[in-house]
Amino acid sequence: MGRESWLDVDPAGLAGLADRMTGVAERLAAVEWPDSGELPATAGPDGRPLREAATRWLDELPRTASELRELAGIVRQVAGSVRTVDEEMAAQLTRLLRDVSDGR
Repeated sequence: MGRESWLDVDPAGLAGLADRMTGVAERLAAVEWPDSGELPATAGPDGRPLREAATRWLDELPRTASELRELAGIVRQVAGSVRTVDEEMAAQLTRLLRDVSDGR
C-alpha cells in the first residue's frame, strides 16, 4: 500500500520544490503593512483585538521568509547530493555490468 506523493526524491523534483519554496518566501517578504486604519480593532475569539493579532502575524513574515529561503537552500544542497549519488551509482552499475560481461 504505497502512498502517492507530489514530492519526488530526485534532483529535478527537489530543485522544483526549492524553487517553489523560494517563491513563497519572496511573496511573504513582499507583504506590505496596511495602514493602521485598515486593521480591524474589534476583538477576536480570544478576546484580544484583531489589530494586535494581525500586527504580531505581520511582524513574523520577514523572519518566516528568511527561514524559508534557508530551508530552500538546504533542499537545493540535498538535490545536489542526490544528483551526485545517482551519478556514482550509475557509474558503479556500469562498471559492474562491464565486469560481468567481460567474465570477471
